[in-house]
Amino acid sequence: MAGKTKGRRHIKKIIIKQLESDFNFSRLEYKSLTKPGKGKSKLFGLIAASVVYMLCFGVAYFGWSNGVVPDVTFAKTVWVIMVPASVIGSVVWLIADSRFEYPIRMAMAQYVAELEVDGGKLWRYGPVLETFKIKGMDVPYLASRSQEGEGGKIDPQDYAIIVHRLYAEIASDNVTITGEMSRQLENNLLPE
Repeated sequence: MAGKTKGRRHIKKIIIKQLESDFNFSRLEYKSLTKPGKGKSKLFGLIAASVVYMLCFGVAYFGWSNGVVPDVTFAKTVWVIMVPASVIGSVVWLIADSRFEYPIRMAMAQYVAELEVDGGKLWRYGPVLETFKIKGMDVPYLASRSQEGEGGKIDPQDYAIIVHRLYAEIASDNVTITGEMSRQLENNLLPE
């Protein structure tokens, strides 16, 4: 009994080492790579909303101070111009956010395409991938796309989530590596 447990642990260690050699986890950290751009994009949205509000307020104030706009209309206008300023700020925020994420996403897509170019890598861990589910993803389908040579077309964010989850599942005791799984993994991971 102790020999089997030691053997399974040894197999898990081998799989973890293979995972670490196959994938550069730092290049697949989507959230941490995009985090610096999130603050900048919010700042750009806030600046855009502030500029629009100040311009509209300036026009309304100029009209009020010259007696063209009555007091009640000026008071209502000060509140109403918050709506277009907020909308414009939100749009600028979303555009800036996507512009900051785009180069990171393209770099990840290129890295995934490089990983999957010669026969793919993700499908090789198929026996383990079949043991867990990720909400909103068909993991066996994505593994089959990797095996078919279309792994470069997998969404880089999904690919990163699968690889990190695969590592976490193998490193923890959530996955039990059976004899059949270890044979399949050995056949898949051994270089031809």
